[in-house]
Amino acid sequence: MGFIPQVTCRKCRRKYSALLKKCPHCGARREVESARAAAPSDSVQKGTPAAARTADNNVWQLAFGLILLAAVMLAVIVLITTGLNDREAAGPGASNSLIATSPQVLPDTSPSPSPTPSPSPVVQPTSISVFYNTTPLDPTTGFAHIIGQPLQLTATAYPLDASLTISWRSTDESVFTVDQTGLVTGVAVGSATLIVSCGELQAEFPVWIKESW
Repeated sequence: MGFIPQVTCRKCRRKYSALLKKCPHCGARREVESARAAAPSDSVQKGTPAAARTADNNVWQLAFGLILLAAVMLAVIVLITTGLNDREAAGPGASNSLIATSPQVLPDTSPSPSPTPSPSPVVQPTSISVFYNTTPLDPTTGFAHIIGQPLQLTATAYPLDASLTISWRSTDESVFTVDQTGLVTGVAVGSATLIVSCGELQAEFPVWIKESW
């Protein structure tokens, strides 16, 4: 059975032997393929009106293509001619003259100015503390001392900075004196004020001078 060709039913799409005229499954008759070749169209057959119209269309398409090609070539020729005319009008020495008249730029060899140093910020003190040995003095109570005996004080300004300068002053040097190292000396019995300043900041301490303890 493998040598017998098979056909497909046009109705139920099942295969069956080509020797049968009807489909054994649904009973539909088998189509017999025509052995005739398909007739050529009118546009292919010579002498027909369709063939004449096709030939006319081909002629017009060829003519349009030639016209378009000629227009492109003409545009290219015009562009080349215009460029050559502009070049001739400028003259052969136009580019050379531009190069000759352009000024020559020389590098600047002058020394650059030295930068101006920015000023250092000035440190402003925020507080002053006065000490006898390591004991801080209280500005509200001050201290007492006797005549003729020196008393060495020290002072510190905050924030700590080497540029800060501390000065000492007595409001009444007939009672006591003080030098710029903070050395206090009693002169006579009485009271005065010790003023310790740093910049615009100052601290005041009342001082009592006695004859003896």
